[in-house]
Amino acid sequence: MDDVKPSIPLVSFLERLQQTAFNTFNNHSNFDPKTYVDLPLKFPLSVTDHAFQNLPKSSTGSVSVHDLNRFIETYFEGAGDDLVYFDPEDFVPVPQDFLPKVKNLEVRAWAIK
Repeated sequence: MDDVKPSIPLVSFLERLQQTAFNTFNNHSNFDPKTYVDLPLKFPLSVTDHAFQNLPKSSTGSVSVHDLNRFIETYFEGAGDDLVYFDPEDFVPVPQDFLPKVKNLEVRAWAIK
């Protein structure tokens, strides 16, 4: 398995970022290791990756908390900022053809919500 190379550059970048974050925030109880996969990039991956590679790192692979936080603020949007609300033209709040056939009232109420 040593010769397997990641074929998706974004995944590879996020893995390196996450490992750096583990090394940096290892003693912080509020660190969420999946934070970075929820954040959209502000710039192309090549620009973001180049900036990441130029962060000053210690021998353990960590960067200062300040530098990592500043990098995240500079190169990433907030979680969910890339989502756009869209109301489809054919949206029906209570589908009459399907929902009445759902026998379980709890499931039917859940589907409506």
